[in-house]
Amino acid sequence: MMGQGLIIGVLDTGINPKHPSFNDTNMPPKPSPTKWKGRCYAGFPCNNKIIGAKAFNGGSHPSPEDTDGHGTHVAGIIAGNFVKDANVLGMAKGDPASGMAPMAHLSIYKVCFPKIGCVEANTYAVVDQAIKDGVDIISMSITGFHNDTFYQDSISMASIAAIQHGIIPVSIAGNDGPETGTLSHSAPWVLTVGASTTDRRIASTVELGDGRTFLGESAYQPNHWNSTKKWGLEYLGKNGDVSASYCLPSELAKFNLRGKIVICEGGMVTDEIRGKAAYLAGAEGMIVINEPYRDTPLILLFTFFRHQI
Repeated sequence: MMGQGLIIGVLDTGINPKHPSFNDTNMPPKPSPTKWKGRCYAGFPCNNKIIGAKAFNGGSHPSPEDTDGHGTHVAGIIAGNFVKDANVLGMAKGDPASGMAPMAHLSIYKVCFPKIGCVEANTYAVVDQAIKDGVDIISMSITGFHNDTFYQDSISMASIAAIQHGIIPVSIAGNDGPETGTLSHSAPWVLTVGASTTDRRIASTVELGDGRTFLGESAYQPNHWNSTKKWGLEYLGKNGDVSASYCLPSELAKFNLRGKIVICEGGMVTDEIRGKAAYLAGAEGMIVINEPYRDTPLILLFTFFRHQI
């Protein structure tokens, strides 16, 4: 029930063990040595939730600490423990919130690193280790290439060994949809998971001067934002400058955007990076326009104020 007794191996960017989703309150003790043979990196704060943690990088074993955030996010979705009053900057509150299998144990395998990404040799090494450790399920949220054949895809190849040992291999469909022919990790022996949705949306509405409105989403909606005041809009890509259209920091630094809301196209850099650059350029806010083919809200609104950072 709720994953109790299961050991789920997570291949990703590591984990932040201090995140509240990985406390071991009310967790059962880790399985006996006859079942579980995994170990934790020396000094890593494992508990009854995180019972194994190791990193694989070309034959070396550095810290499995997550410096990216993706692995922590994935592990929380899979088996995060119950967290009271979970929220995003005060919004979308859930009490309590948890992963899909909150009573399952986690064994973390860091295979993805900054600059080098997720090297295939590391993936093979980790799956071998996870089999020896005794996991029940292996989660591999690592994007592949949708044109890869089975033998070119390290996830598909490594999963053969996993399933032969009675371990369920789970991976992702990738981020190249929704067009046809964009599925990654499509081997029939892999449980490939597509995108889903939630029952909550942090809605944000942009109203233009002519009265037209556009629905978007934003996790940053300060209570003291004056929604009645009209701000000028600035689209830096209006002259065909691609770098400016994506609001790259090097381009934003060339402009004085004080008193304006800047419009950016999504992609190339994270919204956090472009948002900070927009703030430094004096912008009162930022609107990010998603790619037309994405099945997502048209805009994301992020507001920044001169006195807040």
